[in-house]
This record gives sequence, structure tokens and C-alpha cells, in this order.
Amino acid sequence: MMQRVIQYFEFRFQQNYFKEDEILSTLSHKLIDEINIHSCESLIENVNILKNMPASVVLKMTTVMKKEVFLPNDVIILANTPGDCMFFISSGTVAVYTPSGKEVIICHLSDGGNFGEISLIMDHATRVATVVAIDYCDLFSLSRKDFRIAIEPYPELMQRTIKIAKLRMRNVMLAEHYRNRPDEYYDFSTPEGIADFIVKMHEL
Repeated sequence: MMQRVIQYFEFRFQQNYFKEDEILSTLSHKLIDEINIHSCESLIENVNILKNMPASVVLKMTTVMKKEVFLPNDVIILANTPGDCMFFISSGTVAVYTPSGKEVIICHLSDGGNFGEISLIMDHATRVATVVAIDYCDLFSLSRKDFRIAIEPYPELMQRTIKIAKLRMRNVMLAEHYRNRPDEYYDFSTPEGIADFIVKMHEL
């Protein structure tokens, strides 16, 4: 444990230890906003459900995103557990596993990647995959609460975001299901077909 703590601080501060909060407190709010946008804006633009957001929404999200560091083999999120935030990869590589423990088709995500966005949209969301750090990872997290505060003035954007997120979740569930049961078929164009699939997913 001591060695892991040392590794964390060596990676977090690159062997340059300083009082980060005190340094940032000397900067103007405008400069801090510009730093946040420079650090996080490109990460947000890589997320399908967050593309083409108004500048004011992007600014609000970048100012509340939290930086987190994970060491190799750290479990960042665990499948079938509650989720209330999404992650953006500033640097590093993670492996994405389906609930069955097999790596999904996009088995690795690296700089600029992201995961967990469904948790921004759906109340009481459950993680649909396990994500593990392969090497040292610098991540930013955005909570559901902060996301909804940022997007609140634009209800039409919220509806669009919900639609995209649900489609992505369905695709993940389909990939896992048909990996195990390729002979089964469900008609997703009808409410009955969707209901049958949901029931079957709970049985797996």
C-alpha cells in the first residue's frame, strides 16, 4: 500500500510537489476558466452525446469536472454497480470489459476517450461495463448532478442527449447478449420485442 501511494504521488505531481490549490487561488476567475476550457473542452467534444453543446454549457461543465488519477490495475468502474458520473481520459489507457468479464469489441480506450456517459442521463443508472486502468491514467470526472445543472437551460438538448445515450446503451447490451446467444433474435422495432429483450437480459 505504501508503494502504491508513492507511485500515485510520483505520477500525480511528476516528482514536483507543490500546493496546487494555493497556486490556483492566486489566478483570476477568467484565467482559471480559460485553463479549464483548454484542458477539458477537447475531451467533451469527443463525446457523441455532448457534441455541439452551447459554449456556456461547455464552460459550466469544464469548471466542475474533477481530476482523478488511477494506477495500473485499478478498477475505475465495476459492472452492475450504481453510477453517477462519466469519465474523460486525459492520458493513459483503460480496458473495457462486459459484465461477463470478456473485453468488448472496443477493448481499450486511451487519450481522448471516455466512458460512463449513460450515468449522466439515467437516474439510478447501473454500470454496463467494468473499466480497469492498464497504466497510469489521468482522468476527469463529470457528475450527473453537475451535468444537469449545466444543461438545465436547454431542455431540448437534454432530450437529444437522452436519446443518444439510450441508443448506445442498447448497442452495448446487444453486443454482450449476442456474444453469448447469437442464435436468438428480437424485433426492436416493436414494444413487444424490446420488452422480450429486457426480460431476457434480466435472466442472463
